[in-house]
Amino acid sequence: MTGTQMDSLERLKQHFAQRVINQARQLLEIWQNLHTTQWSSQELINMQEGAQRLLRYAERFEQQAHIEIAQALLENLAAIENNNNRLNSQFIETMTYLLQDLLQTGLRQGESIESVFLPPLVRKPILSFYRMMLKLKIALNNCSRFLCKLKYLMMRLRSLLLWPSVILR
Repeated sequence: MTGTQMDSLERLKQHFAQRVINQARQLLEIWQNLHTTQWSSQELINMQEGAQRLLRYAERFEQQAHIEIAQALLENLAAIENNNNRLNSQFIETMTYLLQDLLQTGLRQGESIESVFLPPLVRKPILSFYRMMLKLKIALNNCSRFLCKLKYLMMRLRSLLLWPSVILR
């Protein structure tokens, strides 16, 4: 091969490898949008289709890191589907870690990880529920203390109001 053929082959390879990165970014965008919407069977289908395209492109352009992540994503999505499309904390955590890995492999040349939005690690639902219940318990304790203080002040006020009538008799 001549130098110009090698250059054009390299440019062609980079052009098509960009498809893998673009597909990775589309998957990340779907996941980020899930933070504002409800998980549904349509979201599962979108994620599966995106992961399958990523796997197909990564295999075609021999990008091993993307292949491994796409396969793991498809396995996790299949497990979610087998769980009647219900997410649990393990699925959420696995998806989040896989997509964070995908983001790191999808960085463009010269791009730093700090310059790109990382999807936040979604809190486990049980942990979030526990924290909410703890805050509610603290709020109820504060209300209880406030009611006790209010009751005490009402008794004092009543006694002060009754005091002049006792003196006048």
